[in-house]
Amino acid sequence: MVNNSGKTLSEEEMRDKLEKLANLKIHPRDRQENRTAIARAERLFEENLGGHRTAIADGLRQFETVLAS
Repeated sequence: MVNNSGKTLSEEEMRDKLEKLANLKIHPRDRQENRTAIARAERLFEENLGGHRTAIADGLRQFETVLAS
């Protein structure tokens, strides 16, 4: 880890900073709450017919597009 601030960090502070950075590396589509929402939408899609199914598919497509951007 590069430290340009001129401030010396303790080992504990360095671990804390690296842990926070690791959370930023997770792609939004891989976050548990988003995976859960996608799984729920897919289940609802399978359980419905007609207009409801179309609306769920459209919403899921939009959600996945937002996650990909």
